[in-house]
Amino acid sequence: MLIRRFQTAILMMLTLIMPLGGGTGSFVSDKGLIVTNHHVAVGAAQKQSTVDQNYLIDGFYAGSLEEEIPAIGYNAYVTLTTEDVTERVLAEVNDSMNDLERHQALETAQKKIVKEAEEGRDVNCEVAEMFGGTKFVLYTYFKIRDIRIVYVPPYYIGNYGGDIDNWMWPRHVGDFSFLRAYTAPDGSSADYAPENIPYHSKVCLPISSAGVKEGDFAMVIGFPGSTSRYASSYEIENLEKYYYPDAIQAMNVRIAILEEASAADSSVDIRLASRMQGINNYQKTASA
Repeated sequence: MLIRRFQTAILMMLTLIMPLGGGTGSFVSDKGLIVTNHHVAVGAAQKQSTVDQNYLIDGFYAGSLEEEIPAIGYNAYVTLTTEDVTERVLAEVNDSMNDLERHQALETAQKKIVKEAEEGRDVNCEVAEMFGGTKFVLYTYFKIRDIRIVYVPPYYIGNYGGDIDNWMWPRHVGDFSFLRAYTAPDGSSADYAPENIPYHSKVCLPISSAGVKEGDFAMVIGFPGSTSRYASSYEIENLEKYYYPDAIQAMNVRIAILEEASAADSSVDIRLASRMQGINNYQKTASA
């Protein structure tokens, strides 16, 4: 009974905590307001910036719904259901297969499951591989295509300390932003349109001004761009010995090229800012 109640609570939270822009967003109002990281939303600010109106550096604030501007290229994915499809996926493989044959069989099985799950429905589905390929879960999402910028702090607040402070503790950065999700008037998913209305979230995260105290229950749920949290020892060894050394070298070359291009032209600097931040973020992670 306790396990079932816990699973129900997790599923409920997954309806208000969602994949967004390569990171995580959370509904904090029943009118589609989403809190996320500055490093997630910075790409939206960058795409709306010009040399004369640089939201990337100066930040952006919408004082009303009418002043909110599109977060170009951003989608939010509200989890509707999850289903363990491990048996269906692994039924397509056997011990006689080589690595390539196994990979192709797993890929074909997952594509088939996704196609069947999406057919005739306004949903997006994916099969997530977990625990080194020993578990497969089918996620069914309601895709929200109209995302707008509400507030992005100035760059020197949202990215205070830059790459030097990144991944260090304690943090002093204001790494937060607010976006808003919109749907068609009938509640269906829709591209940006003036007549769209804020998405109505059935549940949202309440924010307490009281803070926390030692011993309070805490839980972390999110959708990072990638994670090695449950990687096997063999995967970690491969990353450490082979992948990361080459990746770090390649990223250092890319960073040098992008820095040179950014320094030469302020308009290019705006276009490359989000990409630079992402590469530097990964480079420091890999180097740790």
